[in-house]
Amino acid sequence: MKKIISIFLVCFTIQLSAQDKTSKIQTTKDLNEIKKVLTQFFEIIESQDTILYKEIVLLDGQICAIDNTKKQQNISFRTFYDDIYLFNPNEILKETPLDINIEIFNQIASAIVPYNFSINGKFSHCGIDIFILTKTKNIWKITSLNYTREKDCN
Repeated sequence: MKKIISIFLVCFTIQLSAQDKTSKIQTTKDLNEIKKVLTQFFEIIESQDTILYKEIVLLDGQICAIDNTKKQQNISFRTFYDDIYLFNPNEILKETPLDINIEIFNQIASAIVPYNFSINGKFSHCGIDIFILTKTKNIWKITSLNYTREKDCN
């Protein structure tokens, strides 16, 4: 009986170890895919590439902007689809991520990204982006974005 229990425990431990390694590999793969989507997002702001934009976001997804750059705070909502019409070829927009912190739970991930934003090479504002990404059909897409706009982030 002791021998059977010992064999069972060894097999169980080996299986748990294998699952843990698979989980870490999957998480690393997902982490790299999410970083790629976020990097593309920031590149799209500068290039204003609407075709790639449509591939990495859920167009019906929600965007919430909290603007603290004026005397009175302003909170606005729109969809990613609405953002397509905000691209302006006469402006050079650049959002520079300062750090990317990603948490993954199965098919949902969040990313907290402090950033600086410039328009035509001049500092405009800074803030925090909070992205929610969802994995569907083995592809990570940005499904919502909340962000702040601040005059000074120090």
